[in-house]
Amino acid sequence: MTTEDRLDILDLLARYNYAIDDGDGDAWAASFTQDGVFTSPSGIFAGREALRKFANEYQRGGLHVTSNHIITGDGNDAKMRCYLQLVTAPRGEKPEIRFCGRYADVLVKTGAGWRFKTRTVGPAP
Repeated sequence: MTTEDRLDILDLLARYNYAIDDGDGDAWAASFTQDGVFTSPSGIFAGREALRKFANEYQRGGLHVTSNHIITGDGNDAKMRCYLQLVTAPRGEKPEIRFCGRYADVLVKTGAGWRFKTRTVGPAP
């Protein structure tokens, strides 16, 4: 895997986080392949329309922060693992961690760049 591929995947992750936090369901769904699947404690959402609907209905109020990214792969396929902290930060109040978990991802390189094929989030062990 090239350095450019790794940077492109990290950029995808940042755009994903900003999109869900900003309430941009179209941009969040576009971070997945057409048949992408997101699995979380909230359910399983498959395909762009279900992903868009989930993101548009997602309750705002937190910031998604990821860390400790491990990316492996070659060519057009990759896997990534990372930690997730969901931080609530009401204006003027002390930020609090609302959720700590882990992502497990399968990514593919498409004509439009890297996209999530599957993304699974669960609580930290």
